[in-house]
Amino acid sequence: MSKQITDYLCVTGPAMQAYLPDMARLRLKVFYDYPYLYEGEIEYEADYLQAYLAKPDCFFVLALDKGVVVGAASCLPLNHAKTEFQQPFLKAGWDLSKGFYFAESVLLPEYRGQGAGSIFFRLREEIALQQEQYEYLAFCTVDRQNYTELKPENYHTLDNFWHLQGFKATELTARFAWRDRGEPRASMKNMPFWIKSITA
Repeated sequence: MSKQITDYLCVTGPAMQAYLPDMARLRLKVFYDYPYLYEGEIEYEADYLQAYLAKPDCFFVLALDKGVVVGAASCLPLNHAKTEFQQPFLKAGWDLSKGFYFAESVLLPEYRGQGAGSIFFRLREEIALQQEQYEYLAFCTVDRQNYTELKPENYHTLDNFWHLQGFKATELTARFAWRDRGEPRASMKNMPFWIKSITA
């Protein structure tokens, strides 16, 4: 049974602290499923998310159901993202200071189909445009071509949705490690980037 999102909220700076447990909870739950198959640990989540507070111009966009966080998206300057996500741009000669990075975007299944994905993209783009110095937006996905046996029958890619948001697939690819569900240790993943120009 679907439930209704009642509000959206953008937070930055110290206000983000109160929402770190909600972000950790959502990441562990949503990324557990295909295509991420992420076997996360709460200790890592706490460290990973705490880093957002230590860097300027990081934002959470939250989807709320009567005050309860049921979805969230994050964004930050590309030059404040993890090194693994900067390296493909540096190697290709891109100016990191001109890029704004869309990191996680997670939403509980019972709240999907209400347009939250489009709203997450729109609000994060508005944040980037308000800061004026950025020329492009970027996010990455996970390449699961070699794991087709784990793909649910009803799974479909979001490629068309991302195209509708104005993003284009690129050959830039990050390499990032995490432990897959049921696996004993972390393994490297290919994470291709999608990019959108926001210059006039």
